[in-house]
Amino acid sequence: MRLNLCSAVFIVRYATRSVSSGQLDRAAEGPYAEDRMASRLGALVVIVTAALASSSCGSTPQVSGDWSGGVRPLHLDILQIRLTREGKTIRGTACYVIGNGVPPTVVFRDAVVTGRYPAISVVASNGWSFEGEFQDDDTLSGRYHTPTEPGGYAMDLARGVGPGASCVTP
Repeated sequence: MRLNLCSAVFIVRYATRSVSSGQLDRAAEGPYAEDRMASRLGALVVIVTAALASSSCGSTPQVSGDWSGGVRPLHLDILQIRLTREGKTIRGTACYVIGNGVPPTVVFRDAVVTGRYPAISVVASNGWSFEGEFQDDDTLSGRYHTPTEPGGYAMDLARGVGPGASCVTP
């Protein structure tokens, strides 16, 4: 079970409500009541500490930097993106190259990337577009569309520039 700070806050609130609603008085009845309460509170402290060490409420993974990937399954046409993130707002630029030849053919460059985590969108001046979302496995998955292929194709991106030279403007 993956526990984060949000879960720990819920547990602490529930435990506090339970204690304040009179469960402490009922727990005090019988032998070893203080030991049971100390054990429960000790477990609660361990859970909260683990949660604080692992994450925080509302945190978003690091998305800033270079991403690249291609059309499934061959990944020969490559989308490259350079992103920055401020809060949940994502901005950047993108370029697209066709083929793995030397040199690859650049279809567009400096397309605008916008988004609000976890979603992004790329729209190029030639009508090409991409809509995607960041995944839990540190990838970016979505679909690209062109004027001639409005249904689009699945595309996966990962961190880094990938094969070949980058077409993203530094």
